[in-house]
Amino acid sequence: MSFYRFLMDLERTHAALLSVAPAPAPAVKISTILRVINLYCSEVGKITFRYIPDPTNRLQAGNFIWLDEERTSPYDEPYRDAIVYLNEYKTKDNLPFRRLVSTKELMHIFDSSDERAGSRETVSKLLAEIASQPTSEFSSAPYKAEGEARWKAYMALIPPTLREKYLNDYRQGSISADDLSCQLQVPAFVVEAVMLDNGGLYEKMLQKFREKEELRSKRNLINQGSVD
Repeated sequence: MSFYRFLMDLERTHAALLSVAPAPAPAVKISTILRVINLYCSEVGKITFRYIPDPTNRLQAGNFIWLDEERTSPYDEPYRDAIVYLNEYKTKDNLPFRRLVSTKELMHIFDSSDERAGSRETVSKLLAEIASQPTSEFSSAPYKAEGEARWKAYMALIPPTLREKYLNDYRQGSISADDLSCQLQVPAFVVEAVMLDNGGLYEKMLQKFREKEELRSKRNLINQGSVD
C-alpha cells in the first residue's frame, strides 16, 4: 500500500466533491478518507472507531489496532479489519483535534511490516520511545513511522492542491491560522506546520513519499519480470 498513491487519489476525490454546486465546506472529510482507503486498499476490511475513557489523562490520544487476517473464501485475497481507538477525554469535545487523531491513526494502514507495533512488546517499546524522544540514529522503525504518520495526516487533511489555494494569502497575512483552522477543521498548529516556510518541509515530505512510491513501483516491475 502506497501513501503517495492514496494521497493523489484522495486529492482527486476531494476536488471532485468541491466541483459540485453548491460546493461543500473545503475541509477533507474523514468519510472521504475512508472511501478512498476502501477503494484503493483491498487489504483493508472494516474500520471501526471507538472511544476509550481516560479519566486520569494518561493515555495517548489515539491508537490503531489491526485485527486478525481473514478471507471470505480460500480463493480470495486476505484482508484485515481494524479499530481506531480515540481518547474520549482528549478528542470527544474537540472536533479539529479528533479529526487529526483519527486521520493520523488511519495513516498507520500504510506502515510496512517492520514499522507496525504488532505485539505487546513493540507497543511498550514504542511508548517508551515516545516518552524519551530518541534521535533518529537510535530510534526504532515503529517510532519513525509515528513521525511519518503525523505528516501523512497533515497532508491528507490539507492535500497539496488545497494547500496551494490558501498558501499565498496565508503568507501575506490576509488569512490567519485560526481562520484556516475553522475552514479546514484542523488544529491551528497543523495549519502553521503546513503553511509556514519551515525549510520547505511539506515539499520535502511529499517528495520523500513520491520517491518511496517510485521505488515500490520499480520493485514490482522487477518482480513481475522475474516471474514472467
